[in-house]
Formats: sequence, C-alpha cells, structure tokens
Amino acid sequence: DPNLQNIPKDLRRIFKAEEGNLFVIADFSQIELRIAAEYVGEIRMIKAFQEGRDLHRYTASILLGKREEDITKEERQLAKAVNFGLIYGISAKGLSQYAATYGIDLPVEEAQAIRERFFSYFEGFKDWHNKVKEELKKTGKSSGHTLLGRSYVAHTFPDAVNYPIQGTG
Repeated sequence: DPNLQNIPKDLRRIFKAEEGNLFVIADFSQIELRIAAEYVGEIRMIKAFQEGRDLHRYTASILLGKREEDITKEERQLAKAVNFGLIYGISAKGLSQYAATYGIDLPVEEAQAIRERFFSYFEGFKDWHNKVKEELKKTGKSSGHTLLGRSYVAHTFPDAVNYPIQGTG
C-alpha cells in the first residue's frame, strides 16, 4: 500500500472525491519537532513555534550566526538535517551521513561543532538525552509515557528517544 502523504503534489490532482464527499488535506507543519520540543520542554524551540517561525530557518540562524532572512535554501536544508538528527541524539559521524541525504556535504569535524552549538543552545534536548542515558546505565531501561499517555519501555538509547516522540505523532 503506497503512503498517500508522499504522493507528489502535481500528481495529487488526479484524485477526485466522489460527489457529496471531499478530501481533507492537512499540513501539520513540522509536527515531529513540535512534539519533541513539547515533550522535552525545550523552551526556545517552543517559543519559536509560538512566534510562527520556521524552525529550520531559526536553527540555521542560531548555528551559523546569521539573520533568519539571510539563510539560504542550502543552509535551511542543513538545519533540517540537524534538527531531525539531533533531537534523536545522532552522532557527529551520523549527522555527516544524514546531512548527505539532504544534499549537504558536512565533514565530521564540522558536524561535531554544529552538534555542540545545537546542544548548548537547545539545552532541553541535551538534558533529556543525558537523563535517558543515565536511566539506561542505572536500570538497563528507560520508561515513560508519550504525550498522549501511551506507556513505553525502551532498552536502547535510540529507542528511548524515538518512541515518546514518534509514538505521540
């Protein structure tokens, strides 16, 4: 079964609702990042969303020391990889590889510097990751609830930081 959310926009117009019915199209703008920010209580990210900012452009401006309106399309793509990679604790090497899927060449050394800047600014994620790592180290598991109340138990760091966010959205 194909995923309808990934059908290119120009092809979507071939779909027509039957008479008396309609298709509802909803764009949950950056929903995964909104859920993540709320889940970990990342104040700066939450505030950016409340102000109606594009989080990728905002993150790029923080990481690159530029005004948001001066961020290029490529720099926004870099920030997109950074946001989606680092909320889940990806390593510098992993970020370098992940950025390539967004068409961005990011050497590992630069990825490490970006990673450090991200976590020094968005401290809520750094604190949450440290808490999860400590819990895993002490008990061998991390447990909690999604924002919708679904309980989870994870035994690895990737699972422990993925489930509460992706299990909510």
